[in-house]
Amino acid sequence: MAAAAGGLARRLAALVRDPFVLFLLLATLLFAAHATLADRDPVVITAELEAALAEERQALSGRAPTAEERARLVRDHVADELLFREAVARGYHLTDGAVRRRLVDRMRFEIGGIPRDPSEEELVAHYAANIARYRSEPRIAFEHVFFARPPAEPAVVLARLRAGETVTGDDFWMGRRFPPYGESMILGMFGPDFLRILATAPQGEWVGPVSSPRGTHFVRRFESVPPSRLAYPDVREQVLLDLLAEEAQRAVDAEVEKLARVHGVRDAR
Repeated sequence: MAAAAGGLARRLAALVRDPFVLFLLLATLLFAAHATLADRDPVVITAELEAALAEERQALSGRAPTAEERARLVRDHVADELLFREAVARGYHLTDGAVRRRLVDRMRFEIGGIPRDPSEEELVAHYAANIARYRSEPRIAFEHVFFARPPAEPAVVLARLRAGETVTGDDFWMGRRFPPYGESMILGMFGPDFLRILATAPQGEWVGPVSSPRGTHFVRRFESVPPSRLAYPDVREQVLLDLLAEEAQRAVDAEVEKLARVHGVRDAR
């Protein structure tokens, strides 16, 4: 038995080394590849497609495309379609992070479906069930003395301010005194370090120097407004968006569970 198997192996090896046999194998592979490609749906050019491409170009340019431009639009469309198909065939959509993200987002949109129009009672119920979410952020009123460059003697500047003296500093485009601004606005204007020091400084007392992307500041917090519950009419649109987002997420979660059963998920950590 072993001898017979060895003889068969030697004969197969001899065949593989035969140029004619190799030619037949390659021809068979090429034929199979050609047949596979031939089975793909062709790119179809229709009068409706050409008209749609021309209409889109006219909307962008403000004039109807010429006959030559219409032909170019069709050629470009065909080229894009063929290149897209080839990119998919080569699996580029599996390795390109941006493409994967767009495809995932598209799937989430498809699964979530067209947002419905919930009733007012549903919105009020969602608002009541998530009341802690709909609160205003803390706000702080403050004043500051601004220096485009750090002052030579910051301790002297701070001592003068705490003594009640007037320190001019440099001009700041938004002025010296700020009404109660939300913490997110202060964060956006002056950065996290500025907000942290301002929010924790003793009320009514000058502190500094405080650095920000804009320069150097000496600040005094003179009013703090704590968070408060926002009335339903003021946040109705946000409640609507939150409700629809949660419904869409539930639909996605349910579909992902089904897909996990189909494809399987193995935790190899």
